[in-house]
Amino acid sequence: MRLITGDECGLIKETIPELARAKQRSATKPVQVQNSPRAVAVVKNVGTAVVNVGLTIPTRTKGVVDLTWLETDQDKSFASLCIDGSVQVWQRSVSEEQTYGRYRQVAAHANIFASQQTQTTHRSIHPSTSPIGMSAFPASNANLLCAADAQGNVTIVNHTAETPIVRQFSPLATSAPSNGSKDPLITAMAVDAKRARVAMGGRERETVLYDLETTQAVWKAKNLPPDPQTLLQALVWPTSILFLNAYDSSSLGQNVLAVGTAHRQVRIYDIRDDSVQRRPFSVTPAKGFVEHRVTALCQMDPYSIVVGDSSGDLHTIDVRKLEHKYNASTQLSDGRYPGPAGSIRSLAKHESLPFMAVVGLDRMLRIYDTNSRKQVNCMYLKQRVNCVLMGRDGTWGVDGEDYNNSDVEQDDIVRDYVDSDHENGDDQSFAEEESIDQANHTDDSENDAKDDSASGSSDSGDHQDDDSDDNKSQNEEPTINPRKRVKR
Repeated sequence: MRLITGDECGLIKETIPELARAKQRSATKPVQVQNSPRAVAVVKNVGTAVVNVGLTIPTRTKGVVDLTWLETDQDKSFASLCIDGSVQVWQRSVSEEQTYGRYRQVAAHANIFASQQTQTTHRSIHPSTSPIGMSAFPASNANLLCAADAQGNVTIVNHTAETPIVRQFSPLATSAPSNGSKDPLITAMAVDAKRARVAMGGRERETVLYDLETTQAVWKAKNLPPDPQTLLQALVWPTSILFLNAYDSSSLGQNVLAVGTAHRQVRIYDIRDDSVQRRPFSVTPAKGFVEHRVTALCQMDPYSIVVGDSSGDLHTIDVRKLEHKYNASTQLSDGRYPGPAGSIRSLAKHESLPFMAVVGLDRMLRIYDTNSRKQVNCMYLKQRVNCVLMGRDGTWGVDGEDYNNSDVEQDDIVRDYVDSDHENGDDQSFAEEESIDQANHTDDSENDAKDDSASGSSDSGDHQDDDSDDNKSQNEEPTINPRKRVKR
């Protein structure tokens, strides 16, 4: 399993949890995670290598904002977006198997949000102008990158061309914030790679869906209805956006959008082209679920979403249990992931294996088993981490072995789960197992008979003593103390 992380100091690190897990088991005095009900040893400086060592000086002006895969086949290449607007492309040779930290920079573009007329490379580092996200989406000729900043500027980049900037548009440039302040216009964005759409939203700004080809708005969300008692509208502030992917024909599909807000909500929208409803058809309750600002969303299966907030809580919700009323008090959490002690910044799930990676401001990289919600690995990365990527490469497997070519935890054999289909040529194997079981059973019966015969004489004597004691106890009558009375 291969993981790529980017932190606030500009360092990009590649991590192999299996190497750290082996060190974890051999450690004599492991450091335990504080305030964790399921403590796991923390490992540092093992299984982690800096990718951009010697190329980037650790500084906050080069902090990594987002990462995205470009070629997912064998985790070949990925792109990084820095806080100064620069984009770097990193590539690994496919012949370098069982190695890590071998990504090389093949392209670098400075300040992709600069205007094509001015071509200025200087960019002020400020929350109102910093980038907020980047994602890759396939095109006809090349893989394009879509990035957006807090001012609402959207830039499409072709990382293989000499002139990388393909298109720039600012749909929010002509409209000022409704609150009249200088707060960032956009605080969350997400890209629908299949249909080339981007969703953006911010403080006092509802989520809007734009087509990357025509740069036109194709859908806009609508706020919840006013409260019937106070007649006040619910506050709007999207902080995390997620397109729900389709895993099968019966799933929710790509036409469903999940939006987490700073006001402790998770809203689910129907964004089909022929949909007439722009209000969320499901929303989390106001109390009893999310208690802090939602910072990250991750889809586990067609109906389950993991929600991370600014306090380090990770909850799993089932979309089918959500109600239409915001004031409902239904308990929706299907389980909590223990461990994180700081604000969650990014979540990533493996495509085929039941593992999820979590990073945040506690400087830890945590790996969870999504089936049991148990923390299986914890690594200390020294800097506050902003984003994480989980690769598809399974050559590392568990403890450095391949998942497909090795037997993992085969000590206990559960016969109830063994396929007993005799038509697939398993008759001989089952006959051999039955013969072995019968032989073992006969040997055990013979040994039991010998033990019984050897202890027969002693047992008979013991039984006689026990019978005499029982007869004696039956003949004796219990004595009653006349002075002792029962108070009723």
